Amino acid sequence: EKAFGEYSDRVRLWCTINEPAVYSVMGYFQGVFPPGEKNPQLATEVLKNLLVAHTRVYKRLKSLPNGEGTRIGLVKNIMQFDPYRRWNLMDWLACRISSSIYNEITLSYLKEGKIDVMFPGFVTLKYSSKDAAGKTDFFGLNYYSHVHLKFKINGKDFFESKYLDSDTMTDMPYAIYPEGLYRAIKSVGTLDRPIIITENGIADEKDD
Repeated sequence: EKAFGEYSDRVRLWCTINEPAVYSVMGYFQGVFPPGEKNPQLATEVLKNLLVAHTRVYKRLKSLPNGEGTRIGLVKNIMQFDPYRRWNLMDWLACRISSSIYNEITLSYLKEGKIDVMFPGFVTLKYSSKDAAGKTDFFGLNYYSHVHLKFKINGKDFFESKYLDSDTMTDMPYAIYPEGLYRAIKSVGTLDRPIIITENGIADEKDD
């Protein structure tokens, strides 16, 4: 509210939250970001809370002076998950679960105001809000890469990320995968909202 009140007469595009799925997955599932949890159910709950927060911020800013004259959106990175072994059904399942949580929860929430994830023994979450559907004026798309998943039998940590020998890697390290930008745009296009590419690039420590 403070920033909006100061700049909304000059700034016409506003982003509420940047990459909510990264925060929830890295902090509450993979344990890389604080608080270092490894709990898929908790990660999904955190993501839901961040999406609800987006809706509340969107509605509040729209009600303020200059609100109706601005466009307010959520920024989300889209990561594709592809099976490391295309013949292995468990690798496909790992990709399906990962994409459902990482990508589809957000898209379903923004489009229909609903979250419906059912993977018994791993993640179960149902949520519905009439206020949430369509509460974004544009979709801020961050895109960098895709990842191959290899299933492993290990309770909550059921896959490992793999790269192919043929992949050209950045210093992130991510595989350079231009086709994924097209795939991301196609998946986000189902929201029927303008798409603004808010992040894209190649990590290179020499800045070449």
